[in-house]
Amino acid sequence: MDFDALASAWPALAPQRLTPLTRGANNAAYLVDADSGRYVLRIYRNHADSARLDAEYQILFALQSAGLPFAVPAPIFTADGQCHTYHTDADNKSHLAALFPWLPGDHPDRQDTAAAFGAAVALGQLDQALAALSLPRDQVPVPLGDFMRRYPTLADLPRMLATLTSDAAAIDRIANLYHQLSEKLPALYASLPCQMVHSDYAPSNILMEGTRVTAVLDFEFCTHDLRALDLTVALSWWPIELLGSGQEWPLIIALGTGYASQIHLTDDEIAALPTLLQMRSMSSLLHRMTRYTQGLDSADFLRQRIAQTLWREDWLASNRETLLRLAVGWREA
Repeated sequence: MDFDALASAWPALAPQRLTPLTRGANNAAYLVDADSGRYVLRIYRNHADSARLDAEYQILFALQSAGLPFAVPAPIFTADGQCHTYHTDADNKSHLAALFPWLPGDHPDRQDTAAAFGAAVALGQLDQALAALSLPRDQVPVPLGDFMRRYPTLADLPRMLATLTSDAAAIDRIANLYHQLSEKLPALYASLPCQMVHSDYAPSNILMEGTRVTAVLDFEFCTHDLRALDLTVALSWWPIELLGSGQEWPLIIALGTGYASQIHLTDDEIAALPTLLQMRSMSSLLHRMTRYTQGLDSADFLRQRIAQTLWREDWLASNRETLLRLAVGWREA
């Protein structure tokens, strides 16, 4: 890593010690210890769109004054007044880079129901603040359910799936789910509440001390979308290791009641949760397939994701009614 270039952008970095943090699915992050303090250096590997990055940072700066009971990361300006710079890696590829203050806390245990409840309360508070924000639609990512615009290179999905697996039944199931969602989602977008949402509220993007959220991270996918999407993403991530065991329900209840304590979910939002879970699962697969076409994910990894998508479908088919019955009770808890 070319630290001389980074130190010229942020003189406070020198001298420094660099410690790799857990690499995310899309980007890389490093803890930087300098005489002036601790920082997090973020290297963007998922996109090189500086305009999109500037829109993300507009949201972060706006949230700084929203009175939230937890922190959100705000980028540190470079010496020439920019929010980011460019970093050239060992393969001579240029990536966007940004520097943030280090924020205290640890990632929560995704099987801890008390932590899940606290995180869901914080998510509701965040969504209240995000509802007051607005950005031009062309400055933020395309909504998750607009598959054709968000993933334009995957127009012929069956053909792409056939390059990854010879399982004709799996290809048919994925393709049928894609088409069913493509038909259902426009009506949901026309009828359900929409606003700015975080869109990636996973345990890896949350810092906590005990059951209290200290910071919410990674607003890269923040966009104008269905309000219930944020809860849907949380429901997708937290119980994943317990799905199908019968032990997932306390976590699901904790997430739903925590969020509903801050956001009044409409009857239509609750009824749409199974479809939104399908939408999120499909969009996650399509995102990974796009990365595969870019050489960023392997074929073996994609085959695992195809199997996981169908596994989630099987769980939802068996548990749809239980989920809806419990969701009605979240508002009364």
